[in-house]
Amino acid sequence: MRTLPERWLQGAYQGSRWLSPLRPLGALYQWAMARREQAYRSGSKATWKAPVPVIVVGNITLGGTGKSPLVAWLASWLVAQGWSPGIVSRGYGGKAPRYPLLVTAATNVAESGDEPLMLAQQTGLPVVADPQRVRGLRHW
Repeated sequence: MRTLPERWLQGAYQGSRWLSPLRPLGALYQWAMARREQAYRSGSKATWKAPVPVIVVGNITLGGTGKSPLVAWLASWLVAQGWSPGIVSRGYGGKAPRYPLLVTAATNVAESGDEPLMLAQQTGLPVVADPQRVRGLRHW
């Protein structure tokens, strides 16, 4: 018998009867996201435009899909192309005394979270951890 994450990652959830009770929640989520999109489009929800190009590597699916290695590779590729990238992460799993937190190879993992620390160590690039990503972007 496969575990829930295995079912999720293998797409076995599509059309499965055991997910029927979740359909109302899916509809509610879809409605909420449509309202959020409309708020942004109408201007009633504030937006901020970064003064530099931003590339978002978002959730493709549950963890373990290779987002962090992709960010490390992309950052290295951008450096090779002559860019000076920085990395912003939510810092999941870390608890810093203040944010934004500039993460270096010597930062305490309890403060930064494992992903930002790993990216700082692997890439040697500036990494900022902040649960509020826009605030982290504004750090630059």
